[in-house]
This record gives sequence, structure tokens and C-alpha cells, in this order.
Amino acid sequence: MVIRLTFLGILIGCLLLIPAVYASTITWSSYTWNLNAHSQTCPGGTNCPTVRNGILDTSMANTAVSYTGTYSSNIYQGQEDWCNCVPPILYHHFFSVSGQFISLSYSSTSHDYTVETSFYVYLTIPVSGTNCGANVPSTNWLDIEIFYSGRSGTPYIGCSSAGTINYREVINQTGQGDTFRLRDFAINELVTRALIKQGLATTTQNYLSGVEIGVEGFGISNLGVVWNNATFALPPGGGGGAIPR
Repeated sequence: MVIRLTFLGILIGCLLLIPAVYASTITWSSYTWNLNAHSQTCPGGTNCPTVRNGILDTSMANTAVSYTGTYSSNIYQGQEDWCNCVPPILYHHFFSVSGQFISLSYSSTSHDYTVETSFYVYLTIPVSGTNCGANVPSTNWLDIEIFYSGRSGTPYIGCSSAGTINYREVINQTGQGDTFRLRDFAINELVTRALIKQGLATTTQNYLSGVEIGVEGFGISNLGVVWNNATFALPPGGGGGAIPR
């Protein structure tokens, strides 16, 4: 009985990390994106992202005291690690983005938030790596997160969905009222740094399968972030990009 209850608890915990997706698409910055807010139907949910006059708004609230409930507001393209699939390739090489951190207010002394972009990388041959301080013996998924606000410090391995390995970088620590910007950020070089941090060979075969832009948080009554644009580019000459390799 104890074993069964323990297993059930682990299973429930893993399921909470898998977004409940009710995909509806929008066009923003000349690309088609899926709308997503964990455990909400988009469009229409209170935390669902919106686009008005060409500006993406990922403002949200989540008064829970942990990453439960509707703890995200984001858009994504391609396939992410919860797709239960061998995903198609996204031929993106460089990434540029700009946005503004509008507002932040807490509803609890226990709180957390991030403003981020995630890159989902599919590893064509299963590898062993680390997620949330634990060994993942076999996985095809690498989740890379870059932060514009809400995190500090040097690159590190954080937490992703169960069965995925992780890597994180802090781009800057944008404050309320300030803007953030990236220009021609090389995705292939980011993947190489992630592989090295995970102790994997830089020749590990991989390709980009998904990109997610938005915010997450708990213990917050308001987290306001807007995004002006996001663009992708191939290397000079337009050849197949840095990923796959």
C-alpha cells in the first residue's frame, strides 16, 4: 500500500508539470504561435496571452503558493517535450526579441516568477543527464531556458518536466518599467553550452523542435510583461541552419 501511494504521488507530481494544452493559434511578429496558459482553455482564460496592435501581452496572476493552478502565460511554436512524439525540425539559427517588464505585485510572502524563452531540443539518440538534481537515465529531450528577469547567477542545471534534462542561462535581470532585448542570439552555441554543462559530447546529434516565449509564477497578484517582436534567422546564405547537426 505504501509503495502504491508513493508511486501515485510521483505520478501526480509529474502530471502537474505537463501543460494542459488547448491549442488555439495567433499570428504575432509574422509567425504562427499556439496560445497556452496552464490548465486554461485559450483563448478566453484569464491568463491566456493576447495580441493587440501587434504587441504580445503575457500578463498573468497566480495566487497559489507553489507552481500549481494556472502558473503560466506563454506562446509556443513547434513541439515541446510533452508531445510524446518524434518532432519535426525548426530551422532557426539566430533569435532576436524585445519586450518590456511592466508590473509585478505579490500576493504572498511565498512567491516566484520568471520572464523567459525556452528552446526545446530533440536528441536523436537517447542520453543520460541531470534534471532537478537527479539523474535521468535515458531521454531524448533537452529543455533550455533563458531568463530576462526572475533569476540570477551563472549558467546552471535547473528543473524541467520529468524525463527531460535541463540547462538555464540568465540573460539579464530586467526591473519593472525596463526593457529587455536580444539580437542575433545564436541558438546552436546555446545548445553547445548546454551539452557541455550536462557532461555530454558537443557532437551529440540534436535539432531544435520548439520555442516558447512568456512568463511563469506563483504568489503573484499581477505579473505584466509585453513583447514587441520576436524573429528568427538562418545563417548567411540561408543554408539549413545550425540545427540539426
